[in-house]
Amino acid sequence: MVWKYLLVIALFGTAVFVGDCNAACFYQNAKGSVNGNSKGCFFNGVMHAFGSSWRTWNCLNCDCLPNGFIGCCTIGGDYTYNKEECVALYDTYNCLLKVVRRDNPDVICKPTLLG
Repeated sequence: MVWKYLLVIALFGTAVFVGDCNAACFYQNAKGSVNGNSKGCFFNGVMHAFGSSWRTWNCLNCDCLPNGFIGCCTIGGDYTYNKEECVALYDTYNCLLKVVRRDNPDVICKPTLLG
């Protein structure tokens, strides 16, 4: 049953942001309860309803699965670029990665996804 939900999350993630197909993910047991009744997933001090999704302050896309597990994935993926000529700038407000030339930040460098 869990694999069904993981597959849905994986497929949804790749449809929303192509880089998520190579993203780093983690899963943890986070079932929360109030007076013994399961209410959802408890994550970073917040109770999230089963089936809900949210984005954290550091750009993790998270889902509260019906079994009480939380699945979170980074936005983006594993990539490489010419580190001598370019630098990666990460915009945590918009959760975007931009790789630009060190000598001219107006010129975009093309990162290569690994995997």
